[in-house]
Order: sequence, then C-alpha cells, then structure tokens
Amino acid sequence: MANIGGLVLNLEALLLKTLLWNAQLLVALFFIAGFVSFYLENWGHAFRDKTLSHSRQLMYRVLLIVQAVFF
Repeated sequence: MANIGGLVLNLEALLLKTLLWNAQLLVALFFIAGFVSFYLENWGHAFRDKTLSHSRQLMYRVLLIVQAVFF
C-alpha cells in the first residue's frame, strides 16, 4: 500500500478491479456481437429475402420484435 497525501491507495485491489471489469467488458462485447449478428440475419430474411413467402417474412418480422423486447 502507498500513502500519498493521507490517501491510502491499494494498487493491488485497483489492478484486480480493473482486470475484472475488462473481463466483464470482453464477455459483454461477445454477447453483443452475437446478438447483432443474429438480429441482422433475421432482418435480412424479414425485409430483403424476396424468395420467402409473405407469411414467412411476417414471421421473421415478429421474431425481430420478440428479439428486441425480450433479449
């Protein structure tokens, strides 16, 4: 521990908190990237894939709403 101007800094605790925060951020980024990829794939089926029937496109559009609300 270092004592600077009456303020006690525990560098080890600060380093540990920083490493844990970075690990949480990395996991969150992977989940975000997966969600965006899955959402964009469904978006393509819902609006750009002209080979699908209208009812199938409508199903994908409903799935987009469910994804946005519940995930």
